Amino acid sequence: PSEGQIFISSNMDLDNLTIEIRDTKGRLIMYDLGKVINNKSPFAMDINSLASGLYILRIHNSSYMYSKLIQKL
Repeated sequence: PSEGQIFISSNMDLDNLTIEIRDTKGRLIMYDLGKVINNKSPFAMDINSLASGLYILRIHNSSYMYSKLIQKL
């Protein structure tokens, strides 16, 4: 659960990522493009503007895809 920010890191070097937050009906709520993530430089995403509830975090590029359910308090 998070109240305002989520932090994303990876033990792999991932570049040119699209990071999406979708509601549980699949509607796109927020996104960020062209991000680079690794264990040395985690990416912080501000979710203060979201209402409390469950969301789907989706991170992908041309060769990688990851999804996780997150909760905004």
